[in-house]
Amino acid sequence: MPLNLLPLDPTPKDSELRLDDGYPLPIARVFAKFHWRDETKKRDRNAFPVHFASDVSDRDYIAYLESPLWKRIGSQVLKAAGYQCAGCFAKATQVHHRDYRPRILDGDDTSALVALCGACHDKVHNDEMGKKRASWNECERVLAEIVAAHDAVLQNSN
Repeated sequence: MPLNLLPLDPTPKDSELRLDDGYPLPIARVFAKFHWRDETKKRDRNAFPVHFASDVSDRDYIAYLESPLWKRIGSQVLKAAGYQCAGCFAKATQVHHRDYRPRILDGDDTSALVALCGACHDKVHNDEMGKKRASWNECERVLAEIVAAHDAVLQNSN
């Protein structure tokens, strides 16, 4: 089953940018975009992706993973996947977060959660030497590759 596409970051319309006349236009646009992003986040905590658990505020992530809420969400995701790892043919025992927005952490949106076995989950987060991957984009690339390879094998067997 292909990965769900994560929503793109919202972008401001020119009419939404408040430009400060005290700066040259290119610099004023940069400041205006930062201000727009901050204001948008204040209005909607779910507007932008949160790529790493370390970026999650207001929560102790370890405590979250041990909470009844996460156990319920994780169980729902594993059950919906038929306990099948999205990256191989092993039993899925873990759930990978592709995004840590509040609505995902609260269980209101499970589209960014992927059922994986421990080996595939480790492969997504760590390179062949066991070193943590440097970026979210790299984790996403590896996840997409293993899911696509698994899906190709499934299609060829049908």
